[in-house]
Amino acid sequence: MRTRVGLLVSALALSLSWLAVVEGGDQPIDAVKLVLKRSSRGSETMLFLSEDSAFLFPPVGSADDPAEGTPGGLVVELFALGDGTTSASSVPGGTATWKVKTGKRARYKFTNKGAPNETSPIKVVLLKDGKMLKVVSKEIAFSPTAASEGVAVRVTTGSLRDCAVFGPGTIKMVKERKLVAKGASRAGLADCSDEALLGAVTTTTLGGTTTTTASSTTTTVSSSTTTTFPTTPPPDPATVAPAIDPTVSTRRCAFSGPEILRSSLASQWERSIPDASL
Repeated sequence: MRTRVGLLVSALALSLSWLAVVEGGDQPIDAVKLVLKRSSRGSETMLFLSEDSAFLFPPVGSADDPAEGTPGGLVVELFALGDGTTSASSVPGGTATWKVKTGKRARYKFTNKGAPNETSPIKVVLLKDGKMLKVVSKEIAFSPTAASEGVAVRVTTGSLRDCAVFGPGTIKMVKERKLVAKGASRAGLADCSDEALLGAVTTTTLGGTTTTTASSTTTTVSSSTTTTFPTTPPPDPATVAPAIDPTVSTRRCAFSGPEILRSSLASQWERSIPDASL
């Protein structure tokens, strides 16, 4: 009896796990680094690496199995957060290019040594259950400088989508031919939709200073100054200045002292004596 109950519980758990896989889902993940590089000879390289154990590993033999699932294969998309430019590269399914390892640590590995070619621009894909998600592509759709405000990465296998956002704070190097970003965090990322990825980072301009914040709204605040002039010109100073009284001396002494005081008193005494000539 106990054996039957145990078998029923195991079967129920397996059915529920299979149902979760069939329904698919989105999983934002942390990521170690992203590198976009163009050489002076024109060759390109994109490296994406995540070691987040929470990434959605497609169970071997399921519909999401990139080697033998339906439709199989894998899609890698990049989103430049500054201008919204996107690119997508795909890997076909099939055991000819995918190597599958089962067991305690299941693994998928895709290898395309001649990339970019008619098979895919992607050279290597490595999926290790609970350990690693790695993609190396030999083609990037936009220049590294176009991604200087941030880059989002989304990897799709069947109905499963994993995504990471490298915001402005993760950008460690930006040059004409190379971008290096490290330490993407899944915090604040609700899902892997286009809206969530492109809205993860926006630019706000305040008084001529540009700052970047985690938001989904772009706001521009500007200021203006208004100057009001009088409707009539001011009066001519010559017409409104007070008349000068000629009887009032406008001279000022630069210094004072006993000698100046005696001179002033003597002058007043002389004016008080009647003129003898009269």
